[in-house]
Amino acid sequence: MTLSKDRLVALPRKKEAILAYLHDLPQDSLLLPENFMRSCEKVRFREEDYKKLRGAVEKEMGLA
Repeated sequence: MTLSKDRLVALPRKKEAILAYLHDLPQDSLLLPENFMRSCEKVRFREEDYKKLRGAVEKEMGLA
């Protein structure tokens, strides 16, 4: 979904168009290794985000 963000935003803002796109996600250049890695490199987390996420997961699993 993240890789398709630009395409999703460009779609007409109609439920049918969005559902049709999601139903048949394109298997094209978005999934090429170099494009995938470039997209992954854009994802940023702060240390604080990791701590919150870890705390939530531990709580859910009964480890906290």
